[in-house]
Amino acid sequence: MTRNHLIAIRAIPVAMLSTLLICPPTYAQTGSGTTSTTTRAEQKQELKTLEQNGYHPGGDDTQYPTDIQRAEKKAQGQPVSRNPNLP
Repeated sequence: MTRNHLIAIRAIPVAMLSTLLICPPTYAQTGSGTTSTTTRAEQKQELKTLEQNGYHPGGDDTQYPTDIQRAEKKAQGQPVSRNPNLP
């Protein structure tokens, strides 16, 4: 091996170590940066309430987001437009 090859081989661990020191570790789904404090059970209950008020997730998406907005209004006791294209 030549001297240049040895220098290159030694540089690899140095580059890896410097990368680890410079880049902070990241974790998936840690919730950092979000302010949501709802639990999974609360989310499931909210979805159930919306479904009971006319929202059908996974169905026809041609009315989204109007369909979920209508269900939210209905769940809150607010008047809902008779026009299906308006919330």
